[in-house]
Amino acid sequence: MDKELSSMLLGSSVYTGEIAAENEEHDFRESVGQNAPPRVLADFLDLVEGYRRGEVAREEYLGRLRRFESKAEAAAERAERVPIGPDDAARDYRRLMVDALDGFAEAARMARVAAGGDGERLQEAIDQARRASELLAGLVEAPPGKSKVDSS
Repeated sequence: MDKELSSMLLGSSVYTGEIAAENEEHDFRESVGQNAPPRVLADFLDLVEGYRRGEVAREEYLGRLRRFESKAEAAAERAERVPIGPDDAARDYRRLMVDALDGFAEAARMARVAAGGDGERLQEAIDQARRASELLAGLVEAPPGKSKVDSS
């Protein structure tokens, strides 16, 4: 999960937004990879389920969640710093991207709190991760200011 999450958060999403600031021809919206949201969600769910089944040790689980949270927060901070100009749609897109990345960080925090056996809290973490993934996927499918038809 760590390598793939890093690739999504640093490579497929916001990090390339920083490159986009240097390359004005690159559209910031194109920096989100089509497979990134479902892959990160799947990795998160695999980790949580592995822990539930006893396949992932508690220390490893907590450490991976901390890294997940840290990377999501760092990507959100980078996204906030990407210069985007006066375009309202681009500003909306960046805000939604930051919200989605913050959502992944919050899901990791919630899952860590639930590590003591709080099944209800863990389900809330899973639901939060799903919402964040859906938000990212929606940004890929139809960025603000474009319809799904326009963005294909």
